[in-house]
Amino acid sequence: MILEKLFSQFTAVNALTFQSRSQTGSQMNWNMNGTGTVSVRIHDDYIDFDEEIVLENGRVCYDKKRWRFSGCRVYFERFRNDVYEQIFEFEYQNGEFLPKQSYWCDPDNYQAELSVNPQVIIFTIYIHSSRKNECLRYEYVAQ
Repeated sequence: MILEKLFSQFTAVNALTFQSRSQTGSQMNWNMNGTGTVSVRIHDDYIDFDEEIVLENGRVCYDKKRWRFSGCRVYFERFRNDVYEQIFEFEYQNGEFLPKQSYWCDPDNYQAELSVNPQVIIFTIYIHSSRKNECLRYEYVAQ
C-alpha cells in the first residue's frame, strides 16, 4: 500500500531544487544551487524522470533517473552510457526507506538517502573518495 502511494506521489512530480556541497576535505568545490523541471514518464513498475536543471551560474544540466518499485523496495537507476544502471536499493521499514547498500564506482563510493513526506521527495547522494567528500541533494515536488 505504501509503495502505491509513493508511486502516485512520484508520478505527480514536475519540479525540483538541487543543491551540491563539498564537505570538509573535498578538493572538488562542488558548491552549487539550481532549480528545474521534471518530465515524468510512467511505466508499469517504474517511473522515469527527465530533468532539466538551471544552476545559479546559468548553466543548464540534463539528467535522467529511473525509479523502480517492487514489493516493499524502491530501486534507483541512473542513466549512463545510454543505459540505465541500478545503483541504489531502498527497503521500506518502520515508516522510512532504508538504504540496502552503497555503490562503488572506482575510486568513488556512493551512498544515498530517500525521504518522503506528502509535500516533498528528498533524494540525497553522498560521494566519498580520496579527493571527494560531496553531498548532492534533490528535492522533488508537485507544483
